[in-house]
Amino acid sequence: MKELEKHLNYSLIVYDEKGGEIEEIYGGKDCGYWLTTPDGPLECALFILDYDKISEYLKKNGLLAFRAGRIPYDKKETYDGKYTIAKKYPEKEENGVLVEIEIEAVEQAIDIAKDLNLDFFYWIYWDYARVIKIVDVLSKEMLEYCDGDTYSEQDI
Repeated sequence: MKELEKHLNYSLIVYDEKGGEIEEIYGGKDCGYWLTTPDGPLECALFILDYDKISEYLKKNGLLAFRAGRIPYDKKETYDGKYTIAKKYPEKEENGVLVEIEIEAVEQAIDIAKDLNLDFFYWIYWDYARVIKIVDVLSKEMLEYCDGDTYSEQDI
């Protein structure tokens, strides 16, 4: 579990084809807005690697994908016990790819991560509300990144 915890303090960003930001997600109760609407994919995985490096893999396997990324941040506790963003580090953004996955097919996402030699990924699915978990590829252990029954950037 400790290995997965290092992936918590990042905001996840999804981009459109032109490079414009569709959404930024902070974790906690913030699972984003776009992902909770019919416009977002039902289930998907966010892999941290360069889109251009796997575009052929995506085409070959018929996978729908969006450019994505993650930015590290520091958080601080507020007076009411919640957290807020203290500082973001956009200069340290890492490239990522958000890939649409078949419904209830976390095993498909694990197989893709193995094909791409990744140790972890963010699994995004529905369970009455939008849920995002960080998945360890080898152990299949999962750590909650967000469980969003509400949307609030201040409630992370």
